[in-house]
Amino acid sequence: MASSSIEEALVVKIKTISAITAYIGTGANARIYFMSAPEGALTEPYIVLSTISSPNDARYIGQKGSVARIQLSTFNTQKQDGLDLANALVDNLTHFSGSSDGYDIQNISTTGPITLKDPDYDNVFQYIVDAIVEYDRS
Repeated sequence: MASSSIEEALVVKIKTISAITAYIGTGANARIYFMSAPEGALTEPYIVLSTISSPNDARYIGQKGSVARIQLSTFNTQKQDGLDLANALVDNLTHFSGSSDGYDIQNISTTGPITLKDPDYDNVFQYIVDAIVEYDRS
């Protein structure tokens, strides 16, 4: 069954990239979550995916399709591993075009990673990758 949202289709794509799954695991056990990690998520690193702007139609006059802005945040206590995972997201998603679980992705533009150190959590580093996804339903 095809994904019901571009966010789910993006997760399906991410789970096919070995440079990323080497860090977060594979299949149903992959540590990638929507909006927030589960309480007490102790296994790191992991990715939290958040929709920053809702998908919108008709990007440009005369073009069909939708655009969504999605934030991918990596979390890890190992600073370099977290940065390596964020860089793997950038390296493998930037300019991606192709099909993913019922969606035709024309292009992904990324910025980042931006580094944050959360003062509420000791030794947890967050790296943010911003992605603009241009797509159509297949």
